[in-house]
Amino acid sequence: MAKQSRYYGSGTERALFMLSRGTCYAPPCKEPVLKMAESGTPRVNVQIAHIRALVEGEARYDKNYPEKLRNRFENLILLCKPHHTEVDSDLWVEQYPAEVLLRWKAEVEGGGLGDALKNVPPLNGDKEFEGIIVKSVETARLEILGRSTN
Repeated sequence: MAKQSRYYGSGTERALFMLSRGTCYAPPCKEPVLKMAESGTPRVNVQIAHIRALVEGEARYDKNYPEKLRNRFENLILLCKPHHTEVDSDLWVEQYPAEVLLRWKAEVEGGGLGDALKNVPPLNGDKEFEGIIVKSVETARLEILGRSTN
């Protein structure tokens, strides 16, 4: 099997950051997705993690999970470096199977907010994709404020 690229597309990355609610997806971690560096510049403080591994030999590899879906939004979460290292260590077999990471994703992204993005391929600069993200973020904002989304 050829080595798969870890290319997610800027739209997918932005969707993860927007729906992360500002922190690592691992509960109850509150490590922020961005931190200010000494220079005053915001720096990315998380890593993109695969729920189901990209290639054989990595944590949670599932040969039955379609290759074309492995870098898509539905299979990705944001984790701080300590959590990413832990969930991909030997502990994944018992403590961090795909079902656990899928639950984290659902809890963080809340009540189906990521569902609109589930089957969207990695895109760059696509207006329709941008609209889906904006709608999902607005829904999350209203949910946080306790307002109806209807």
